[in-house]
Amino acid sequence: MKVKFVVMLLGVCLCLGCLPAFAAVEELQLFPLDFQSQPDPYHIETPEQNAIQQERMAEYETWLATQQDKTLLSDTPRENNGFHTMAVEDYQIAIPLRRQERNYWCGPASAQELLDYDWGYTGATSKYSQSFLADAIGTTSSSGSYVYKIRNALNAYKKAETSPWAWRTIEEDPNPVETQNEALTIYNTTKQDALSGKGIIYRTRSDPFGKTYKTDVWGIRYGLVAYVNPDGYGSYEAYHYIVGYRAATQANGMHGTGYLDSFDAQLPYGNPYGRHFTSSRNIAACTKANDEGYIIY
Repeated sequence: MKVKFVVMLLGVCLCLGCLPAFAAVEELQLFPLDFQSQPDPYHIETPEQNAIQQERMAEYETWLATQQDKTLLSDTPRENNGFHTMAVEDYQIAIPLRRQERNYWCGPASAQELLDYDWGYTGATSKYSQSFLADAIGTTSSSGSYVYKIRNALNAYKKAETSPWAWRTIEEDPNPVETQNEALTIYNTTKQDALSGKGIIYRTRSDPFGKTYKTDVWGIRYGLVAYVNPDGYGSYEAYHYIVGYRAATQANGMHGTGYLDSFDAQLPYGNPYGRHFTSSRNIAACTKANDEGYIIY
């Protein structure tokens, strides 16, 4: 498992956003696929931040050792069991859905969702505005939002009794199609956070295979809902933060992940704004396609 604690390349994500009524989707800027790997700037974790990273990982490993189901139940869907079946287990928390207010504020919107749930703001109002969080994170139209800065903002403005968030990478296998191990990490970290009353942020690429039609073992098209054509080739690519709120195992053996998408606009394959449920393999593929797969958990 690749988990960096001392020096890391700043994880940054540029995302789509709420569009003015007159703007066409095609007018949005698509950022180069090598954007995430540009080397400047670097961030050095403080000793205190390092300690939190280590403690969070140890906490996760200790919890994982208590779980009987540590492996995906099946690599092959069972016959006569469709995607929408009753879950064998289902862990979810009612994180409120927020619309991101600018085209590069998916990071602040995701942080707002987690902090609103933390503080009990599950209605129409928020504890902190997206503009306040964008300033705290240092979000800009040119560089988006960095992973460690989102983590820092979450820890600075959470309730005192809430355990701190940390970041980690999930990539274990460089093969982009082989996502079983990473899917289990996505599933278990989301499940653990739901059980502890916290949400999780995934830094994703909306189409992990760049307009190439691929499906997982469950027949689900890889890619975020509404960004990809579910039945064929074609997609709308973006780097995007989304929030995980649900981990559920289906009766056919599929581990699934529920997520919130804060982007409210009509894309070629629908409007992504809302709550969605897909396979954990899909979320793992989208996450590891964006650099080494950063999550904030």
